[in-house]
Amino acid sequence: MSNAQDHCVRQAVNRPDYRQAGGFSHSSSTGSKKLSDNDFRAAKEMVLAYMASHNSITNRELRALTQLNYDQAVSFFNRMVAEGHFLRIGKTTTTRYVRLAFTN
Repeated sequence: MSNAQDHCVRQAVNRPDYRQAGGFSHSSSTGSKKLSDNDFRAAKEMVLAYMASHNSITNRELRALTQLNYDQAVSFFNRMVAEGHFLRIGKTTTTRYVRLAFTN
């Protein structure tokens, strides 16, 4: 994990709302737990902070940053693309997501 990722993770883990909720509500690496709205908002905040110093993010980087499982990460990116925050570039393992310039 890079220093920026490590900083973002430490920053999120030290947030009172994250600690009180017991972290993200993921259950297993198989994706059996759906991404909740609270988890989405927390992940979005962490990813936007990460994107302030990076040009793009991958599914693997998102999972390392947030501890979401694979299916939750896919759900997160699908929602970010649908809401117009990210643009999906590439397919399968080369897929990267870039932040659209006009989003907050």
